[in-house]
Order: sequence, then C-alpha cells, then structure tokens
Amino acid sequence: MKDYYLGLDIGTNSVGWAVTDEQYNLCRYKKKTMWGIRLFESANTAADRRMKRAARRRLQRRKQRIDLLQELFAGEMAKVDDTFFMRLNASRLYPEDKGEILLAKSKTLPDKNNIRHPLFIDENYSDIEYYKEYPTIFHLRKELM
Repeated sequence: MKDYYLGLDIGTNSVGWAVTDEQYNLCRYKKKTMWGIRLFESANTAADRRMKRAARRRLQRRKQRIDLLQELFAGEMAKVDDTFFMRLNASRLYPEDKGEILLAKSKTLPDKNNIRHPLFIDENYSDIEYYKEYPTIFHLRKELM
C-alpha cells in the first residue's frame, strides 16, 4: 500500500478536495484525477424563523390581553348589552361568516340587516355613524383623552 495525502478545503458553501502522492502529484483512480469540489446551497439564517416566531408570540399575547379585558368587563357589559363582545369578535369576519355565527349564537339580534354592521344595534346609533365620527382608532383615543 502506498502513502498518499488527502487535502480538504472546507468553506461555508463548498468543500474542495485533492489526493496526492508524497511528491504532491495528483493521484489517479480508474483513469480519473482525484480532485474536485462539491458546492452546497447557501445556508439560511434563523432570522426568518425568528421573525415568524416573534409575530406568533406577539399575536398570542395580544389575544390573551383582549380575552382578559373581555373577561374583566363581562359582568358590567352584560348589564347593558349581553351580546356586545360576541358581536365585537364577529365584526372582523366576512359578512357571510358573521351572519352564520351571530344568528347561531344570539337570539337577540332584531333582524338580518344588522349582520353587516353588527357592532352597535341601537336604533339611534349604528356602526355607520360610529365610523363617521371615528374613522380610525386614533380619533377615538383623542376623543377619550
């Protein structure tokens, strides 16, 4: 058995290799020179996964805060309007989904016309007037301050 050297060049996206004899001449095996390179796809960083994980956690915490607030105010809101939080939670859905959920869970909605704007079901004040007064949450915050 004859002695030989194996040279490796290991990089982040590739590995180069060569096999030489003691005089540093490239060796041959089955009429092929024994040297080459293997390229790999570039490595992906964890930044994308980390951003998605952070977004999931942020949304989960926000949902927990909203659920806690609704739980804390449930008793007082029930005195005024027992279906308000249900309508509030359904207000972000598409109209066809709102109708199925609200009509299935609530017997107190007067008619199907309120399904499109279910947040306020008062005869004198509806979602339309609310959004005219407060186009964004910042208008409401300013009024409340």
